[in-house]
Amino acid sequence: MTKKEGILIPTTRISSTGELVLTWDELKNFYTEVGGGNRSYINYVEFSEHYYVWLTFRDQKLYIPHLGKNTTEGTDFETNFKSKCNIPEAPRTRITTNQLGRKLHSRFITFMTSSKDNYDNTDWRDNPYGDLTYTMFDPEGNVTLNDSECKETWIDWMPDYDYEVAGGSLFIPPELANRVISVDNISVTGSEALVSSTGHGLRAKGMITISGADQPEYNGVKKVSEVIDEDTFKYPITGSPEDATGTIQLEEGDDAWEIHAVGVPDFPAAYGGDVHFIANPRIKWMKNSHLYIDANLNPAELKYGGVMPTNKIRFVVKHPLGAQTEFQLNLKVYK
Repeated sequence: MTKKEGILIPTTRISSTGELVLTWDELKNFYTEVGGGNRSYINYVEFSEHYYVWLTFRDQKLYIPHLGKNTTEGTDFETNFKSKCNIPEAPRTRITTNQLGRKLHSRFITFMTSSKDNYDNTDWRDNPYGDLTYTMFDPEGNVTLNDSECKETWIDWMPDYDYEVAGGSLFIPPELANRVISVDNISVTGSEALVSSTGHGLRAKGMITISGADQPEYNGVKKVSEVIDEDTFKYPITGSPEDATGTIQLEEGDDAWEIHAVGVPDFPAAYGGDVHFIANPRIKWMKNSHLYIDANLNPAELKYGGVMPTNKIRFVVKHPLGAQTEFQLNLKVYK
């Protein structure tokens, strides 16, 4: 086995824009020597009279800003290399170099939970894009048009073009309105407190805060252990106090707020759908911060399929019943 010498990069030829410029012979020889298609990748953007070509090797980029068509070098590129360019197996290159000649766009979507008529998805002329669907669900998972019955807010974004996800972020407001729930009665059954609360809307393992009971065993931050029905639930308790008395207040915990982002949710994972960009985070610890859509390391090209939801991204906000809080979403896509 022969040992290959290192490849000398001509760092003296840097353009006014900071690009490391090579000739076509230098670029293609570099591509061949370092293992083209495995360790290095050629990418291009095509114009009417020329190509803008660059090669990525690890974190280094080498450029040919103008490779003319109908020239010896241009014909060599078209005949022997063009079909190998812009390949999807190069995720770092796809993120940093406008895959397939697309440009990076930011799309801001502002919406209010539990408020079916309160969202903004318009262009700079205030014309609606028409690519967003807003849906509200009650605690039983049924679609509702009643704001006060809304427990989940869904934002479905499906534009009428092919695009590539580059990431994004969701701003979490500094204050989230937690619901105060009326309590009819609290009693003890075994090692748990049994709470009667009409239409409580809580879920198992959700956090609550009980205060105001004359019996201190009932008070404090508690975790719902079981939801028996829409009017009754349990939480663990120590001791065997009498039935609760006093002016009792129950407040739903911060973990009632939860966010999900799912790529192509109507397609099974085996066919490229159900990609969880954000999955299962309670947002109690992320107030006044950004929650980032994790698509940067594995960008996905989503193709528009007409009536089929082949490029849909769904954002699900689970929240206290009827809670109305504004969020702003920033999607970063190549289109």
